[in-house]
Amino acid sequence: MLVVFVRHGESVNNLRGFMDPEATYEASRDPDPELTWNGIQGGIRCASYLSRIVTFMNTQKKKHSDKLEASGGRKHSESDILQDAARDTDALDREAIGQALVQDDQGTPLKIRVLCSPFKRAIASADILAAVLPGVTEIAIVPHIHEVGGLFGSDGGKTAVVGPTAAEILKSNRVHTRLRAHLNSSSEITPPAGKATPPADEAKVVKQRREPDGVTEYLASCRDDIPITAEYLPKSGPWWNRGRERVVEAADRAKRFIGELQSGEFGEGVDALVVIGHGLFLDVIWRQLLGVSEDMDVAFVTHNWGISTLTVEGGKWTISCINDASHIPLESRIPHSVKRIHRTPY
Repeated sequence: MLVVFVRHGESVNNLRGFMDPEATYEASRDPDPELTWNGIQGGIRCASYLSRIVTFMNTQKKKHSDKLEASGGRKHSESDILQDAARDTDALDREAIGQALVQDDQGTPLKIRVLCSPFKRAIASADILAAVLPGVTEIAIVPHIHEVGGLFGSDGGKTAVVGPTAAEILKSNRVHTRLRAHLNSSSEITPPAGKATPPADEAKVVKQRREPDGVTEYLASCRDDIPITAEYLPKSGPWWNRGRERVVEAADRAKRFIGELQSGEFGEGVDALVVIGHGLFLDVIWRQLLGVSEDMDVAFVTHNWGISTLTVEGGKWTISCINDASHIPLESRIPHSVKRIHRTPY
């Protein structure tokens, strides 16, 4: 099965963490921030790019199906397909770009499930991708893939933060719905008051626009019927009601999630999974998958909207790419705080 990890789009905290002094940021951080407009724009680019990747993978799958028939039945694995795709360097331009639908060998759409955490930035990112990515059947909210630390405020996590309930999450407006409302009410999209308003000099650094490029074209191709499901969330009460999570708990969550992917927990009835992740939690996952010990001072950085592709077959992983951010312009990326990543022990 193909598994695609995508880090969520740029959030208000990402922007403020880069622009503001650390003490100022820590004192004013939002426990559950929204995406910035730069983050939404990156999502539109990522959706287009990821659609091409999935289409390309399917093109290679069909090629191997044809080879299978010609070779008398030798089975080709997903890793074989990836290796062939790497050799066939011009196949993307010749066959994949411009295909309207992702189709399997029988001509039916591939089925893709999108997984995301209950954080607003993760759900919004999943929503942006799922609305235009061919073959998506649902967005499933999975609480135990949340960011390291969980929900915590400006006091460093000493005070318990209460998260939303499943019902409250499901009632929130979809990203494309909000964008359409803004476009219908005004010629200029404006950020929510007090939420995504950037510092005055932000434009000099990340060139964030009021209206994301390509939003009109994006909305024209959006599907409005992708359901968001909450079967993995608590049946009643908030999904989070405690202080800051300990790092060892995050490592345990990563091991659990890797085991679930290996066992096919989330893959029944679908051909691929797209997992909307968080920067620090993706770092923990890579450390677990690659066997990086706790005493090694190594960190894995993933940009906002960075894409990593893997396959899992019979409990074995094939890693094809980590942090492909080629679809996001350099001037739109937020540099990572390496100091903040390395000071977090795993």
